[in-house]
Amino acid sequence: MYAGTPNYKRTTDSATYYGNWVKQTCTILKQNPSTVFYRVILPDYFVPNELNRYSNLKHITVKDFKEMFYFP
Repeated sequence: MYAGTPNYKRTTDSATYYGNWVKQTCTILKQNPSTVFYRVILPDYFVPNELNRYSNLKHITVKDFKEMFYFP
């Protein structure tokens, strides 16, 4: 999900308040325990402690993401 796509905010909208983003993300993870979610981040990027308790969330780098889907 990212700005400008269906069911997400417009590209011209301001960023979501951090606390609200974490709460929304935790809710989605909790409600969908059998779905594995991937958060694509830069190497050594910040991972909120609240997200570490969910085994269905994986943090991967852009490089890993590209390798998963074979983007040469």
